[in-house]
Amino acid sequence: DGALQWHQTLGGNLIVASEECLLQTDDGYVIVGKTAAAPSDAFVAKLDAQGNVTWQSAYGRNGNDAAYAVQPEDGGYVVAGSTQNDWQCQNQRTVTSDDVLLFHVDANGALDWQARYGGIGPVCCNLACNEEARSLELASNGDYVVIGQTDVIYQTGGQNLETLLLKIGAATHTVVTAKTYGT
Repeated sequence: DGALQWHQTLGGNLIVASEECLLQTDDGYVIVGKTAAAPSDAFVAKLDAQGNVTWQSAYGRNGNDAAYAVQPEDGGYVVAGSTQNDWQCQNQRTVTSDDVLLFHVDANGALDWQARYGGIGPVCCNLACNEEARSLELASNGDYVVIGQTDVIYQTGGQNLETLLLKIGAATHTVVTAKTYGT
């Protein structure tokens, strides 16, 4: 009938922008996104079937972080997004770039592990390299398949935006396959 069943505000004192909602087998929900604080943090919340917050937490490093995709795994959740890093170049120039962020939280939201994947600072000293995850799937062997985007912004003003495919080993958290598609 289209009637509102329940409504919930997440984040407490934090303003949260939600990116994805995952329906659980118990009819609960896991929601990922980012906080609006500067710098932003990746945000994950678990709600029960009635919309009550079971737990919610922000995960972040020094720069801006965001969560865009989530999948259930090992009784917890693997989350993909982006994390911002600053690199000091040989010419003393600081370059800021985004990398793919992948992390796992347990059933209660405690961080189990986190990893980042992307351009290594010195490679990006003459340009800006950015990678971010937008979608996450689990392969049949348990590896993580991440789809996102990568772009290189040249000092001359040009830009090259491509689709990014990463396959990351579940046991080692290292890149098994990295491919880009585009121009």
